[in-house]
Amino acid sequence: MKYTYPPSEYMQQLLEYNALEKLVFTPTDSKAHIIATLEQRSAKKRVIADIANTIIREYVETFEKEPDILRAEDVEALESFADILIPDGGRPGKLVTDFGIYYRISKLLTDYYRKQEDWDRYAFALNRCTLGFDLLINAHAFKNQASPYFDDSLALSRQLDSDKLHGRARSKVLLTLTRVAYGGVSQFSAAKLREVNSVLLSHMEQPPTEYEEKILLSFHVSLLDYFSDYCIYARDCGLAIDLPSIRPFLMGICGGLRERLEQDRLLGMDSGQLRLNLLTCDFFLGNLTLEAMLDGLSTMQEEVWHQPSPLAQAFGLAGINSIFLTVLYKFSPLPKDEICRICRKRIQEVIPKMIAVSQMANNVYFNRFIVMFLHAASLTGSFDEFAEIILETTVYADKPLFVHTAMVREMSLAIFDYMVAATPEAFDGVAGKNMTYILQHSVKMRQLLSDCCMYHDVGKFFMLDIVGNSMRHLTEDEFRLIKEHPGHFEHIFQTVGEQDERVKCIHDCALTHHLWHDGTAGYPLIPQTKNRPFADILAIADSIDASTDFLGRPYNSGKTIDQLITEFQAQSGTKYGPEAVAALSAPSVRDRLQYLINDGRREIYYQIYAFNRLPELEKGF
Repeated sequence: MKYTYPPSEYMQQLLEYNALEKLVFTPTDSKAHIIATLEQRSAKKRVIADIANTIIREYVETFEKEPDILRAEDVEALESFADILIPDGGRPGKLVTDFGIYYRISKLLTDYYRKQEDWDRYAFALNRCTLGFDLLINAHAFKNQASPYFDDSLALSRQLDSDKLHGRARSKVLLTLTRVAYGGVSQFSAAKLREVNSVLLSHMEQPPTEYEEKILLSFHVSLLDYFSDYCIYARDCGLAIDLPSIRPFLMGICGGLRERLEQDRLLGMDSGQLRLNLLTCDFFLGNLTLEAMLDGLSTMQEEVWHQPSPLAQAFGLAGINSIFLTVLYKFSPLPKDEICRICRKRIQEVIPKMIAVSQMANNVYFNRFIVMFLHAASLTGSFDEFAEIILETTVYADKPLFVHTAMVREMSLAIFDYMVAATPEAFDGVAGKNMTYILQHSVKMRQLLSDCCMYHDVGKFFMLDIVGNSMRHLTEDEFRLIKEHPGHFEHIFQTVGEQDERVKCIHDCALTHHLWHDGTAGYPLIPQTKNRPFADILAIADSIDASTDFLGRPYNSGKTIDQLITEFQAQSGTKYGPEAVAALSAPSVRDRLQYLINDGRREIYYQIYAFNRLPELEKGF
């Protein structure tokens, strides 16, 4: 096939796009300068998107539709493309790359080599597939999912005793097998882990190469983490753990890891992570008391504070305290008030570092640690105690997300202000309040809607690199991940069921703002709640911002407010709430929205990019 661009051009465009995303302004920059620069950025993004989508269409989509037309030279081009995105042996966390396209190319190559029965190259391609799955799916999910490649990997490992696999392909099979051994915690299987361990030990060279040693070491360290996660899951679900069955296996692995730690034979692995996993596993195996385990975590925290890198400090503090807070809360016999007091003291000590680094780092790896920390911390207090912390570490840490949130808030309040005066009955039942209460306390209800807007997209913090990608069209896998973001609110703040009606309203709006008004489509497909009227407003505001953001979303349709109102009216009562749609035709609402999508948007971008603060816009309507 004749290609318009070489694969290297995609990486060049990716680097340019990434540089555009890192624009930094200061309070001394003028509004005119900031807006002009953002407009130029948007124009450059459109050019990049055209090139990127041409490359993907020619190299990937063509062969996804017709895999049988792949020729040898096309396969070599795809191999080159994959190597450019993630070089063999490269560390994805240190690269500017594209996980979604890497995964799609890997699947094409895997299918091709399987059909060709080229087992050596199939081993390399399958390894890439499992890596792509982990980087795209598991890195952006709240809990790891079972790999769809376990059976294929195990079947390929059985070829290690034949003459079908040679050289480095054999090591790639072992690496692949370790990567697929971990399913979701609900699918924990000691037998499967023993089987993988047996395959590794029986097919390594004697003595093992350093590469093989690294594979085994990484597998064992991750296995301890997997076991600890399963123990917490079992505690939550009231499941009994068959410790007599798994204890000898894990004790042997722990012994080998301790020996490596003592002899400083970690082959580049982080000793802190290994010590943390050993400590946690010892507790769940019954080798340590709760008090000894918590003391060990406190000692590790003191060591982390002396790390020279702020990012390393934040990673360590988030990981250690996620475990400390979770284990103390779930396993301690202390009174709940005392547990919460201890936990809050820990949170107050480390949260300033979390906030500072979250606004500096903002990548998929660190964001996941932040979410796990918030998830654990939320066990120990009310939503109000953590509300600002959640915003500081998520929404405020990502300027595009902050801008979108602020725009949705302003548009939603414009709609509410009209509705509460013209059709207050539409809000009857929201947050458990009747119409009389709503009329008498409209300011409180307005503030509640504002809060719903501020938290409606916190679930996107799991996947900022995906939702913020305007360089190319989303893949099917990425769109499936994005559809999970409404449910992530309760993963960040996990005690919603114990909170008051206000918090449940905020939760319901986050969960249902992409669900159609009539419940027949959208996501997630769940029953509507009494808080649907607020979610209806949010859904419209969310859609308007996505369709009109000329500064942040170069792919938007550029529709006018009147065109959008016509579209909303056509779907009133089905996709959108009829009362909220009707409000759009009111002159005061229509004029306010017109201001917001133009001059108001410029002001919001300016205030957030220059000062990182939520702006107070002029009223005047």
